[in-house]
Amino acid sequence: MEKKIWKYQLEITDRQDISMPKGAEILTAQIQDDNLCLWALVNPKVRTEIRVIEIFGTGNPISSYARINRKYISTFQIQEGNLVFHVFEDMGVCTPVNNPYYLKGIYKSDFIGSLEAAIMLKCNLITLCRYVQDGKLPYYRIGRRLLFRKEEILNKIKVK
Repeated sequence: MEKKIWKYQLEITDRQDISMPKGAEILTAQIQDDNLCLWALVNPKVRTEIRVIEIFGTGNPISSYARINRKYISTFQIQEGNLVFHVFEDMGVCTPVNNPYYLKGIYKSDFIGSLEAAIMLKCNLITLCRYVQDGKLPYYRIGRRLLFRKEEILNKIKVK
């Protein structure tokens, strides 16, 4: 069986599904040309499966409802090292069919996490927290996790 190393471009967002050949070994995740990329050793001839990647900023809470069984992949930095993030793989099976949080609309495209909100607003996570504390930015709380509607973030950008 001939294996190859494939590159996958990731979004800098709290959680995402990527499709890769079954049994692929994730090697690392790093910034390349201002894009977050993940490299994996794959057998291109086997069927694909969904793998769930999670990204957490330093100092941010790790979602309490998410599966505890995570595998660390890598750490990366953006904005000249001002923002540091840690990439994990959720080792549990997580699909829209068996994950109740999908059904409640948490992962629908109109909601984003703190990390993506900070990137959209071009601010750091501390500033984002200040916006929330000062009532300048509406948010939704699920357990310890803060969620934001993309539409409300876009409105905030227009007001700036």
